[in-house]
Amino acid sequence: MQHLEQLLIIANRIRKDTESNCNINNIERYITGFNSWTRDAPVPTRPIWETAMFDASAIAHASYFLVVHGFYEEACSLIREIIDGFLTRLYFDERDRIGELEKWQQKDGRSTNEYWEWESGDEDNYPNYKKDIKKLMEGKGLIKKYDKKYSLWNDIEELFRKLGKFVHGRPETRHYDFASRSSSNITEFKKKHFDEWYEYLKSAYCIISILSLLQYKELFDSNYIKEFKELEPEIYKKIIDILTTV
Repeated sequence: MQHLEQLLIIANRIRKDTESNCNINNIERYITGFNSWTRDAPVPTRPIWETAMFDASAIAHASYFLVVHGFYEEACSLIREIIDGFLTRLYFDERDRIGELEKWQQKDGRSTNEYWEWESGDEDNYPNYKKDIKKLMEGKGLIKKYDKKYSLWNDIEELFRKLGKFVHGRPETRHYDFASRSSSNITEFKKKHFDEWYEYLKSAYCIISILSLLQYKELFDSNYIKEFKELEPEIYKKIIDILTTV
């Protein structure tokens, strides 16, 4: 318990420094934004997509909690999880929408499908990003059109690349200068690392919002579209451009 108490003292000090040095109110608009897309239920029943947004929201909150307490690389690794989970569920949602989601009866009589098996942790039903997810989704009308003009899939893969170091590498916040081994110790507020996390969060939010709006134009009838436009006016203009260009 002594170590935990020391950790909490340091984490609370970092949280206060974070609140003093960062625009928390604006950051929280992004954190709550994922779930806000589902608030008015403008999309005809799409439970897989809705689960994707709920999951993204839950992980975003966890990432936010970590970053304000100084766990910068752990917070960034969760943003990678947000993107992975959303794209996978979007893939299953699209296959369900077009009637290609394989369904079958279990030996106990329980009905199941590929998506539910994946949600249950069956690795045999885990889709590959390039062979499955991108191959299916990049050819979809408005998504294809947006990508051709604004390089959506390049942005997604660039974000994957940047976040990969927090999953597979050794980020600089995980060791002291000139140290030969990693350390999970947190010591102080670091604006540079917080701002880096914030940029990753905004990128994830934008990618998820773009894909959702292009896939479900009904979202433009949501009350949340006004806030999205305020948060990301340039992204909003790009989407409108795609929707209105023949």
